[in-house]
Amino acid sequence: MSESQHDLLERLLDAHHLPCPVCGYDLHRLTQPRCTECGNLLRLKVILANPPLRWVWLTGLVAACLNAGCGLIMLLITLLSLHARRSIPVDPRSDLLPRGLFFTFLYAFELAMILSPLAALVGRRIFQSWTLWIQIPIVVLIAALGLIALIAMAFHLH
Repeated sequence: MSESQHDLLERLLDAHHLPCPVCGYDLHRLTQPRCTECGNLLRLKVILANPPLRWVWLTGLVAACLNAGCGLIMLLITLLSLHARRSIPVDPRSDLLPRGLFFTFLYAFELAMILSPLAALVGRRIFQSWTLWIQIPIVVLIAALGLIALIAMAFHLH
């Protein structure tokens, strides 16, 4: 940290009671660019209040919306299956939903994914604070799970 940056940080902390971003310790009147409580190095930097939308987040939002659509379709199929069980005597052929561990996971995942666009919107700033090496695998995982669910639903409905 250059001397001028150190002076700016020192003047800022002399004038304001600001918490350490890691441990929350009050940094008021700090004389070194290091938190005395947790020992982390501090530096002054300018960041955007609202970071621009990145393509990774937008791709994840699209995947989340597609997954939510599949979740709504699964909810509709589940409701139709439950209605068919009540109106028709129990017959394995009247069941719209296949059984098994894979399909149980698929139903639970798709029903949970109905809320995924909301989670993407609420967690946008947290997601964008992560590095691309974390963001990209998360988006690929969401898209892959949605694609697997879509393919499984397509095979089931035929």
